[in-house]
Order: sequence, then C-alpha cells, then structure tokens
Amino acid sequence: MNRTALTCTSIASLAIIAAAAMISARVVAGPLDPPSGVVSPTYKTLSEVEPRIAINATNTPGDASSKFIISQPGSYFLTSDLSIEGTKAGVRVAASGVTIDLNGFNISDQLFDFQTSTGGIRADSSVSRITVRNGRITGFTGTSVVGLDLRSARGCNVQHVLVADCGGAGIWCGDDAVVDSCEAIGNVGAGIRVSGGVVRACTASNNGGSGIYTNESSISDCVARENAGNGMDVWGGVVRDCYSTNNTGSGFYIIGAGAEHCRSYYNQSNGFFVNGSDLQMHASLINCDASLNLDGYKAWNAQFVDCTATNNYGDGIELNVNCLVRGSGFHGNGRFAQNTGYGINVVGSANRIECNTFTSNDVGIYCTGTNNVIIGNTARANTTNYTLGTNEYGQIITNPGANFVISNPWANFAY
Repeated sequence: MNRTALTCTSIASLAIIAAAAMISARVVAGPLDPPSGVVSPTYKTLSEVEPRIAINATNTPGDASSKFIISQPGSYFLTSDLSIEGTKAGVRVAASGVTIDLNGFNISDQLFDFQTSTGGIRADSSVSRITVRNGRITGFTGTSVVGLDLRSARGCNVQHVLVADCGGAGIWCGDDAVVDSCEAIGNVGAGIRVSGGVVRACTASNNGGSGIYTNESSISDCVARENAGNGMDVWGGVVRDCYSTNNTGSGFYIIGAGAEHCRSYYNQSNGFFVNGSDLQMHASLINCDASLNLDGYKAWNAQFVDCTATNNYGDGIELNVNCLVRGSGFHGNGRFAQNTGYGINVVGSANRIECNTFTSNDVGIYCTGTNNVIIGNTARANTTNYTLGTNEYGQIITNPGANFVISNPWANFAY
C-alpha cells in the first residue's frame, strides 16, 4: 500500500475518533433507577383544556318549558346550532353570574312547527350579571316573544349578538346593562331596549317598533334605519355620534335628554322630536343635523346650539315654548314647491332665537307666537327673510353694505 495514502487514512481515523470522544464527553446519561413515589401524569385534564361547561342535556337539563336550564354560576358555551321545538324557550338562566358564549352558533325556533315559542334566551327575575356573546338568535315569531330576554335581570352584558325576526323586541335588558356591537333586524317590536345602561356600536334596522329604545341610558355610535317606529327613543340620558335614517317615525324622539353630534336624514316624520318636559330645559342638542325629513326639529323646553336643518320638506325647526336656538344654520327648508318651509317656525312663546343663519328657505323666521326674543340673526335669499309678528326683536337692517356703522348690537340682518 502506498505509504502516503496510509498516513492520510490514519490521520482521518484519528480525527473521527477524537470528535466522537468530545461529543460523548458532553452527553450525560440519566439515572438508571426511577424516582421513588407514585408516578403522576404530566398532561392537562379535559377541564383544564376547556374549563367552560357545554350546554347540553347532561350538563344543563331542561324541563317542559325550557330546552336547557342553567342553574349554577359559571361559564357556558354552545357546541352547535340549537333548534327549539314546540312552545319551549331555548335557554333559561336561573342563576346569577353566568356567561354564555354562543360560539358563533345560532339559536332558532324550529322551522314549520307552527307553535308559539317563548324566546331564545331568557333570565329569571331574581338573577343578575348575565353575559351573552358571539352568536345569533333568530325566528322566535310568537306574539310579543323577545329573542334575548334579560329584562328582569340586572347588570347584564350583551356583546356581538345578532337577534332577528322575533315576535317582540329583539334584545331587551334590565337596569345597568351594556349592549355592545349588536344587531337587531326585522323584529316585530323594538330592536334593542335598555333601562339605565349603555348601548354602543349597535345597529337596529327594519324593526316594527323603535330601532333603539332607552330610559336614562347612554347611546353612542349607533345606527337606526328603516324601522316602523322612531329610529331612537331616548328618555333621559344622552345620545352621541348616532345616525338615524328612513324611519317611519322621527329619527330621534328625545324626552328630557341630550344629543350631541347626531344626524337624522330621510325620516318620514321629524328628524328630531325634542321635549325637555319642564321649564328647566333638560333637553339639549349640540352640533346635530336634520336633513331631508318631513320637518327637521320639533321642540318644547329645549336648547339647540350649533345645529343645522337643511332641505327638509317642511320646517327646519318648529318651536313651541321655552326654547333657545343659538348659532345654528337653516337652509333650503320647504324642499318642494307644494310645501311651505320656514327656517324657524315659532308657534309658541318664551323662546329665544339668537345669532342664527337662514338661507334659501321660504321664510327665514316665521312667528305666529308671541313674547319671543329674536336678536342677532342673519337672513339671506329666503323668499321672505323675516315675518316676526308681535315679539321682541332687534332692529332689522336690510342690505347694510360695506363698513356699516350701527349702534344697535341686537340687530337682525337681511340681504
């Protein structure tokens, strides 16, 4: 054998042996004897993997009136769609502190059973703190049947739930509830009803009653459209950043409440019906807009600041008693030739109309009422700028021209 080849082979073999020795030096074998004591499992139990409770006949058995009954506090979830037969309710909640995750599934009335059901989920009157989220409740068409009925419970929370085509209200919650990011569509009654709570980021459409009906509550970032009643009924509380359109009644029906940054379009009655309910002007609208309604606003005992009324078929605003309108704009009211539209139609008394702008209405300000104060307004290009009757008003300055000088700070302008 060639001496050079043998030498190279020997050197390579020694390198392999040395590398193997280094690797084996790093490997430490475990003990040959197992530890003393009972060997315990290292995997998770089923309850640890899914700590919630499935809603089924074993965990939540029902009775003659409810398919399932939740009788203990805890977190529950659906594992599939539920179709409810006969006159039963879907899920009855008979304990406080219950969370129901619909898990993306639907609770519905069984098709074509021709019987009167009693709702998808309902809570007993003695319970509180019920949460329902992430799913749908549809088709409970019995007379006055509420799809998600938590009206007798307190402190409930409804999130990301759609309720449609039920015989009464869609979602009805009791005191101190939060309804967030929900939809109510095509229910015979109101879409969403809440007392003393919060409604936010919800949509109510095509319901037979009002889209959203609240009492002493906060409504924000919601939409009401194409409801047979009012878009939103607001009794006390406040409504902010909401939109109401194409409702048969008023866009917003506000009693003793406030509205901020709300828009009302194409409603068959008033854009806003507003009544402060007493002389303290508890109703207040700030930066709201009413356009293309029958009338923009109709008001008693209310104040309007920085609002607009544009192209309504009748009046921009009808004032009855004890109202303040300041810094607002009224344009193009009396939209068609067969309609007479006033920027402001003053039919009552004790109103104050101050620093507003009127353009292209049939009449800018039209007064049949008495004992009103009208100061500092500007009217331009109306068919008639002012018809003020027997009231207290600032001097009307017509076409004052450039660089005018006037000693009357309360004057109204016309040009």
